[in-house]
Amino acid sequence: SCHSSHSHPVTSLLHRSRYGKNDAFTNAAKNLSLSYWENDIGYGSGSQAVTFPNAGAFSFLSTGSNVSGADPSQGDYKGTLRVLDFLQHSPPEPFSLFLTSRGAHPPYGAPLEWHNKFSPEDVKAVGWKPRGRNIAGMPDYMQDANGIPHYRNLSSLDDDFFYKIQAVYLGMISYTDWIFGQLIEGLDKIEGGALAERTAVFFSSDHGDFGGDYGLVEKWPGSMADVLTRVPIYARIPGGVRGHVSQAPVATADILETMLDLANIEPTDW
Repeated sequence: SCHSSHSHPVTSLLHRSRYGKNDAFTNAAKNLSLSYWENDIGYGSGSQAVTFPNAGAFSFLSTGSNVSGADPSQGDYKGTLRVLDFLQHSPPEPFSLFLTSRGAHPPYGAPLEWHNKFSPEDVKAVGWKPRGRNIAGMPDYMQDANGIPHYRNLSSLDDDFFYKIQAVYLGMISYTDWIFGQLIEGLDKIEGGALAERTAVFFSSDHGDFGGDYGLVEKWPGSMADVLTRVPIYARIPGGVRGHVSQAPVATADILETMLDLANIEPTDW
């Protein structure tokens, strides 16, 4: 997390997202970019569900954690509690705060209450089906013959295995939603809601997940498949429209620009 006492007379900003690992940063850039940071991120997944050399050993499916997601030792929740503590103690305004999260990133395993929140039968009941395998015209890496399903020994797995992965994946998303809800509820209570009225909140992800579609898991090696590129974004801006759902495409690269616009910060001010 970070905050700054920048002199612009602007709305305070709270930015809650999972944006990856800042791979483009040098060691020096982090200290120049942040005024303060903690390394609270992640949560337990349990042990590997399938052992090598069995098929599915490289599927990232885990058994689930025996620790509650509401345990403050869980990094994502711990980070959220630290943020709320920061906000409750009259932070210097304006500030910008960046809260990272593991989100629903593999391995596929969630805290106690969320790992089995959904069953494969629940997934089937809503009509989800894994997209087909070995689709003609798709990239070679998606094919059984000489692609990732072959090298990770996934091609022999039946659809029920991938339904289990999808069920756990949904549980991980649900846990991330719960943490975000804790953040919003906590923010709305501070100063009787006054801080929330001058705080913009953005929530998004850096990428999606195959989660069994095409017989693939996680995101490697990356593609323009919509299951990877279509990610959610939530924005709550003081004075903004409530409950509006936009059908227009949005690029995550525009989030920072939007924040700067809200803060009346010009590029020349950087």
